[in-house]
Amino acid sequence: MASSQGEPVPPWLKSLPLAPEFRPTVAEFADPIAYLLKIEPVAAPFGICKIVPPLPPPPKRTTLGNLSRSFAALHPDDPTPTFPTRHQQLGICPRRPRPALKPVWLSPHRYTLPKFEAKADASRKALLARLNVPASKQRRRMDHREV
Repeated sequence: MASSQGEPVPPWLKSLPLAPEFRPTVAEFADPIAYLLKIEPVAAPFGICKIVPPLPPPPKRTTLGNLSRSFAALHPDDPTPTFPTRHQQLGICPRRPRPALKPVWLSPHRYTLPKFEAKADASRKALLARLNVPASKQRRRMDHREV
């Protein structure tokens, strides 16, 4: 068994038990704190667990619409609110067992949501072109104008 980097997985890591996964019903999850207290005796020995909520995730269109409204609420006087981004250089080298630690810095550029999406879309297209991914296999960008 090998990791995504092609390194062998140490035997001690293979021997670790998997953390429990819980899939509560809507009725059980109506009171999340009560549900956590209910599963605590089973999950506590592992120190971690995974809880899959019974609710479907909201559509991306709704999520991005809410994000746009949140930006607008933070800056009511600004018709086009902006936000900064953080950058971190990836230091992955196939000849090293661990990735290099690189600093994270705040970008001096501020983006509106449409400008950031356009930049991300251009980066995605360039990466997929370098990886020779055919256009038929690429996902289209989500249109999420105000809902």
